[in-house]
Amino acid sequence: MKINGVLLRFVGEAVAIVAAAVIAGPILHLAWWEVGLAVFLVLAAGIVVESLIAGREAQPAPRPAAPAPPRVEESESSVRVLAERPAPEPEPVRLPEPEPEPEPIAPEPEPEPEPEPVAVAVAAPPVRLSGPPWNVWELERAFQASGDADEEKTFMLQYLRDYAGVDGVLPPEFDDLVRESFGSLL
Repeated sequence: MKINGVLLRFVGEAVAIVAAAVIAGPILHLAWWEVGLAVFLVLAAGIVVESLIAGREAQPAPRPAAPAPPRVEESESSVRVLAERPAPEPEPVRLPEPEPEPEPIAPEPEPEPEPEPVAVAVAAPPVRLSGPPWNVWELERAFQASGDADEEKTFMLQYLRDYAGVDGVLPPEFDDLVRESFGSLL
């Protein structure tokens, strides 16, 4: 019959929610959010009532106290005391004797002396000994005067402009490049 009680409560809650919506909406002409609030309040009330009912049902009925088992008194004759035996002594553990190290047959050769470090000469970068620094504008004039139509040199002059100063002077790092590429024009 417990299922009938649950079904009865469910039907009661459903009727209360529908009645709240009908009364709040068509009868009282409330806004949609007010109807929703009314339905929510009825639902919350149903949950509170349901939890109170479930709380009562969950409490177990008090049980009658079970009779205590009869007490048995022990007599001295039922207890037996055993004498303590001494533990046997452990036998000493014998470790195997270490084997003697074999004597070396021949003496070890002495290590060879390490070779002395050798000084390494580092070549200094080539330095331009004579003449002023290269000028991109002068190189370009010399190239045009030669009448040579080499595209590689034309592109090289174009890229050297990026590294030249405002006055057209190239840094000394480009000395070897200028000598290799434009040596025949100079």
